Amino acid sequence: MTSSTSSSKPRRSALERSFRRYAIGLGATLGTLMTVFGIVNTRVNPLGVTPTPWSDNGFRDYRPIYRSQRTAKPGLIRSEKWDAVMMGSSRVDIALDPSNPHWGDLRVANLAFSAGSLPESAAMFKYAADRQPLQLAIVGVDLYDLTVDYNVGATAGFTESPLNDKADPVERELRYIFGYNSVQASYNAIHDRATKHLPEYTANGHRLRHKPSFDLRKKLESDSIPHAIRFIRQRKAQHGLVASKLDAFREILDTAKKKGCRLILMIPPNHAIYVATYFYAGDPDPAFDLERGTVVKLAAEADAKNPNTPPIEIWDFYDFHPLNAETVPPLGDEKAQMQYWMDGTHALKSLGDIMLARMMGWPLDGGPGADYGVRLTPENLQARDRQLRAGYEDYRKTHAEEFQWMTTVAAKYSEGGGPEDE
Repeated sequence: MTSSTSSSKPRRSALERSFRRYAIGLGATLGTLMTVFGIVNTRVNPLGVTPTPWSDNGFRDYRPIYRSQRTAKPGLIRSEKWDAVMMGSSRVDIALDPSNPHWGDLRVANLAFSAGSLPESAAMFKYAADRQPLQLAIVGVDLYDLTVDYNVGATAGFTESPLNDKADPVERELRYIFGYNSVQASYNAIHDRATKHLPEYTANGHRLRHKPSFDLRKKLESDSIPHAIRFIRQRKAQHGLVASKLDAFREILDTAKKKGCRLILMIPPNHAIYVATYFYAGDPDPAFDLERGTVVKLAAEADAKNPNTPPIEIWDFYDFHPLNAETVPPLGDEKAQMQYWMDGTHALKSLGDIMLARMMGWPLDGGPGADYGVRLTPENLQARDRQLRAGYEDYRKTHAEEFQWMTTVAAKYSEGGGPEDE
């Protein structure tokens, strides 16, 4: 027994030494790997959330914002100084140019999100205003956002972003420095810089590049018109203001007033064929009078409570203006593109520049749009409703073929086919 026990001890000792060597080697390898990850991620700062004195600003133009918008756009606030910000959904993300030369010396960032909603805009505005002395904020308010209970932020990266104040801040920051997603973003930035390939987003957050080319009628048929029909169905089932969206909208107003920041609320345009779908398909409030009236009312109340702050301005571009009723190319023509519209719900920079000129009082340089958009007040709400309804009747007549085609597509979805899960 003594001999057997004695002989097993060297074997155990050898195994233990072997395991220790393995554990030490593994730990050293992982430690080295994590150190490399941290050095690379802080050097490249691919999403803007890991700025350090040794970060290389040469990667600024190559940040892969598109795949991580809800982290990378707050990263713009962490990494740089700004005087003005723009927030909202993809309608703001695509249309409004923070590098427009008329901004002059004002440093402007586009902080809008694809599929963004009011709660995300409220969180983004507060995050920015708490960290920077902003002079101006432009916030896009999609009217149906106030009455349709949707918010894709949880599945689109909001939970992992700096905007989520319920997350563990230590775990989040460690992930930004050492995490694989950051490493992948660093690799993309390094590759794009090496190949001089500019990504979809500009350095100040504008989704400007790599616009797809497609048959616009097919895009309207598969996306824009079904999008309207889906919301119409929801609004028919329950048409009322959503409490969480109202809370978020009030938070936007409150942030502006607390910070003394000039706030412009912008109701973005949609192409007339999209707007007309709401009238044709029997939406309970196709002119969005409830939502538009709510925006004006709450803004007026915020102004009344804070008389010593800049008054809130509301610009409404959602109508049948000729710029919104640009003729859609015929079906089957994949090369023909519109001047002002990417599809039925997204205006291009060419129209966004006109919107900015109207809101900011810039010259239009002889181009169209001197009468584009309406600055809303409590006094002109009824006139705005009449203008929309008259615009619909005029659009039906002046764009008869286009309107008839829309009714055919809308009827297909209204009869039970459906965009519900698209």
